[in-house]
Amino acid sequence: MSHEPSIDARRLRDAIAAAGLRLGTPLTWIERTESTNDVAAREAASGAPHGATFLAEQQTGGRGRLGRKWFSPPGQNLYLSIVLRPDVPAERLPCITLAIGLAVAEAITPFVPGIPVEVKWPNDVLIARRKAVGILVEASTTGAGAMTLVAGIGINVLQTAFDPEIEGIATSIAAHGPRPERAQVLLAVLERLSVRLEQFERDGLSGMLGELRARDATLGRRVRCASGEGLGAGIFDDGALRVQTAAGEMIRVQAGEVEILRA
Repeated sequence: MSHEPSIDARRLRDAIAAAGLRLGTPLTWIERTESTNDVAAREAASGAPHGATFLAEQQTGGRGRLGRKWFSPPGQNLYLSIVLRPDVPAERLPCITLAIGLAVAEAITPFVPGIPVEVKWPNDVLIARRKAVGILVEASTTGAGAMTLVAGIGINVLQTAFDPEIEGIATSIAAHGPRPERAQVLLAVLERLSVRLEQFERDGLSGMLGELRARDATLGRRVRCASGEGLGAGIFDDGALRVQTAAGEMIRVQAGEVEILRA
């Protein structure tokens, strides 16, 4: 696996400033760290503002949901965490991951023309039905009672060889088209995130449900969740997943893992 040149952080900061983005401001570039989410959480506790972004060339302890390892080889992909201080009711926060997933899916779609890019409930983005993006949102409450989120996003950009543990389910942008500049992918992600998160603060998921449902990776496919197996039957207005069992029962999935089963 070749080691690509490091991201030019100064050039990236200039592009973020030129685009007038709050997300990515300030941008901290790190050569190597255990987890960008841990770095962002520490900085958030010390007062890092909404939009502060921490980007690493390599993670030694990257993680996904349920404590799973997120493979983070150097110089290949994007590993970033963003401090978010959304002005939304607490009950709306659990579905922010879907808004983030939609934004990332929209951002990477132009880099893989003609290839389906879908959101897999609740926190993955798939390219050609293989996982290319993982999202981990972690929350903490400040002393003043305000909610702070750290949104960790791992995007497989240039990597085309994967560890045996994941090689059957993982993919990347470069596996389906020209090799993009990682900085260009990140800028596209920050731009779409800015749009979708502003929309989420204003309207929740209501204004983006059509686009989200159009990219629903579970729709019409056999899935397994904690309550059983069935067919993905869409996303409720509040972001919960609808699963229909063989007996015709409609299961409402609000949390936990959902596995798409092979046909």
